Amino acid sequence: MRAVGSRMTRNFVVTLLLFAQHFLDVDASLPLPSFSSGWLPIRSQDENHSYIIIRHNLNELPIFVQVLVRAVDGAHDGFIFSGVGSAQRGDSSSNPYGGVVYTYNDNLVRVMAPQQADGYASGCLVYTGGSHWGSPHQQCSHDGKVKVDVWKRDNFPSPAFISGWFPFSSHKEGESFKEINHNLGQKPSMVRVQYQDIDPIPSNLEFTSDGFGSALCDDDKVYKEYGGIVFAYDETAVRLWAPTVVNTKSYGGHLFFAGNGWANGVNNTAFDDGIVRVIVWGNSFPYPDFETEGNTRMGAAGGYPTYQTFAVPPGLSSAVLHVEVRAMTGVNQLFTFEGMGVQQLCIGDYINAGGVLYAYTNNVVRLWTPSTGHVLDLSDGWGWQTGQQYSDYVTVTVRAYSIGVEDTQFDSPTQEGVNGNNATDGHLNTDIHGTESQAGSTRSHPFSNLLEQSTYSPENLKLATKTSISTSMPPLFQGNYANCSKQFLMKWK
Repeated sequence: MRAVGSRMTRNFVVTLLLFAQHFLDVDASLPLPSFSSGWLPIRSQDENHSYIIIRHNLNELPIFVQVLVRAVDGAHDGFIFSGVGSAQRGDSSSNPYGGVVYTYNDNLVRVMAPQQADGYASGCLVYTGGSHWGSPHQQCSHDGKVKVDVWKRDNFPSPAFISGWFPFSSHKEGESFKEINHNLGQKPSMVRVQYQDIDPIPSNLEFTSDGFGSALCDDDKVYKEYGGIVFAYDETAVRLWAPTVVNTKSYGGHLFFAGNGWANGVNNTAFDDGIVRVIVWGNSFPYPDFETEGNTRMGAAGGYPTYQTFAVPPGLSSAVLHVEVRAMTGVNQLFTFEGMGVQQLCIGDYINAGGVLYAYTNNVVRLWTPSTGHVLDLSDGWGWQTGQQYSDYVTVTVRAYSIGVEDTQFDSPTQEGVNGNNATDGHLNTDIHGTESQAGSTRSHPFSNLLEQSTYSPENLKLATKTSISTSMPPLFQGNYANCSKQFLMKWK
């Protein structure tokens, strides 16, 4: 029996090692960006530094873009905020607003910071919401750094579903809300909603914007312009909302807006009719390097915290951070919205819009929600009163995907049922790179040291129980990071 037991132990170890090798091969990091700008200076309310054009020269429409802003002073010194694909505020009010708006095409990325035009100099590069939001670290500052990361389609995990381009409009009954079925049968790992002007003016030719996860303004604000596409998703569909006017106070809502109050009105762009496509990733997306445990509930009206922090593994500043906000009530129950890195709340006769804001550094994530009112609020100024959502509380999940694996082989898109209307973007087989990526070097997986040991035994692997995994992990996964080992076991089981 002793010999049999030893043989069983050896078989177990070999099987576990083979699994670990499979885990390393399949669940890799995201590849290095096809282009990364590095950190560049940017300043709001400065006509010389509030508008930046960054040339990536890829000769194709990127499939994934992230624009990040890093604070260089104040209560969030060193923290990183994400940009947004359309402004929901302008300079027509003296109340503060903040963030950066970006658009992109086959060769350029445009980044716009707040800049007074014919209204108030109320916009900041970094703004955390003031007294209407639950963060104890309030800030409205002008100086910072911006970084643009761009991925080509053949340098990113293959989508499980691409909808093809379809028309979408603001202010049109029956055309300002859409539900697109992706039919994955599981919650997507990542979703992008890209859209363009259906009839662009020459200065805005074929520039693309990204949808976002929260409504911060609506039609209750008289003569206040706002814009964008809000989206949410579940295991079978993606829902889209465009601005609409129901209260007849203003026709200020657009499919896209970046006019007065942004980059000195250089592009002064707003449009109501566009074309949209939905991109959904499933199992081809890498397994997250970090994920918060359990269901973190937030929202003052629901009796939950309005501010949360999470310690995360070092290296988060060179990762793709994904903040999921799940509705637990209402007609969008169990649909996932997304967190926001900007705060552009319209303050007027009724404060009704919400969201979850976030910022992060190399080792911590901060999350905060409105201090009063709804955390999610899709009012009648969105979607022509279809799918209206009012949530006093939500559950929030934070995931981080490290960047740094080159020449990674991804699943074929046909394995996950790409829609037959799959569109090709620009000139696909080009390899024209801009600045060499500065997003990080190739990552050593935390389990790779186990595979490099010359002698394998239950004693040095210590993978028999959750406790042994947690206590024997490298420093990256010890303590607050033990949930990562739990994820490994879940895959193992």
